[in-house]
Amino acid sequence: MKGHLESKKASWIAFIIIFFAYVIVVMTKNTYAAATATIVQEGLFTKADAGLINAGFYLTYSCAQLGGGILVDKFSPFVVLLLGLLGAIVTNIIMALSASFYVMLFAWSINGLLQFGVWPAILKLVTTIFTPEYRQKAMSYLFFAYPLGSTLSYLIAAVLLQFYSWPSLFWSSVITLAVTFVPVVWLIGYLKKKMVLRPEILPADDEPQKSAKEPKGEAKPMSFFPMLLSSGLIFLTVPALIRCMLDFGLKNWVPTMIMECYTVSPSFANLLTTVLVIVNLGGIFLVNWLYPKRCKNVASAVGVFFLASVPLLALIVFTGKVYLLFVLVSLALTTTFMMSASQVINVIMPAAFAKHKKTGLICSFINAFGGLGVMIANYSYGYLADNFGWTITAVIWLILGIIAALFCFIATPFWKRFMEKNAA
Repeated sequence: MKGHLESKKASWIAFIIIFFAYVIVVMTKNTYAAATATIVQEGLFTKADAGLINAGFYLTYSCAQLGGGILVDKFSPFVVLLLGLLGAIVTNIIMALSASFYVMLFAWSINGLLQFGVWPAILKLVTTIFTPEYRQKAMSYLFFAYPLGSTLSYLIAAVLLQFYSWPSLFWSSVITLAVTFVPVVWLIGYLKKKMVLRPEILPADDEPQKSAKEPKGEAKPMSFFPMLLSSGLIFLTVPALIRCMLDFGLKNWVPTMIMECYTVSPSFANLLTTVLVIVNLGGIFLVNWLYPKRCKNVASAVGVFFLASVPLLALIVFTGKVYLLFVLVSLALTTTFMMSASQVINVIMPAAFAKHKKTGLICSFINAFGGLGVMIANYSYGYLADNFGWTITAVIWLILGIIAALFCFIATPFWKRFMEKNAA
């Protein structure tokens, strides 16, 4: 889509619809996770099998992640976004109608495959159809879409499960996705009328004249694999993977763990999870406090967040033996630190590779590891809880936190040298 919006009113209308669409996609992406506690309680699946279904979503999602940015560049981002919405509608209908393990595994895995391009499409729209003045505001506000969508998913689950069975969660997703589809289609026609037909302003090049003035003798951009080694990113893939295992993995299994360890209803357990997601919004303020004022090294900053989570994870080991309030506070702070680490890993870190023109590739590379981490967490946590109990599962969380912190500090000197060379 060529050109960009110059009207403030048109920009806000476009952003509201895009923001709303992403909130709904995030909300429906968490539908199965919100239904898991009830599915396990009813004995439909074991925890391991229930986790495998959600793992299937993230397996296909992470494997297809690297192609998301490429497809959005080749096709209209609206095509990719609408494909994701339509795919989610169909797969949620199948999930609502089926109680078969294999059918649900297949449907939810297909959903992950079709969702892989939604975030690149949203990012492409926000960073191209708005002028730089509106773009910065849009990017700031867009950050709140994910926690808002996650909050709504668990809040809706808490209400619906109080009166209805778990299939109602998927039917609610079908309805909201269908409602979202209409304004997105309308926006396509609206933008055709309102866009100023000039070359689009590229997200990574707000000052196109700058690159033209750079000296001809500039060093060639470093190739991908040598860059992974020299920057220390090869070590930071481990914290990127573990971050998602300790963030999404914990949130997905918290309702089930709380329900079993404290004998509360699935509805109440999901309501408690919404509290975690709301508290996690504080993660962005922690990042602003730490980086770059008090810590200028990205690897060290991520390491600090993991290190701070270690004593909290140690307390979670005693879930079922200490007051629920202590466990909830520990879970809330741990996932908040993981949200902070996410901001550094997924936003600040890829931007450092702009000089080498690898920002998009690095972003997709990191997201692929993140999706892999969620996949591993969804299956392995269910398997561990089924066969060894929640105490051993929580010990594994603690070990993962320590390993991630160690890898961050191993990468610190590599990142420091890499940034010094970039600045030269």
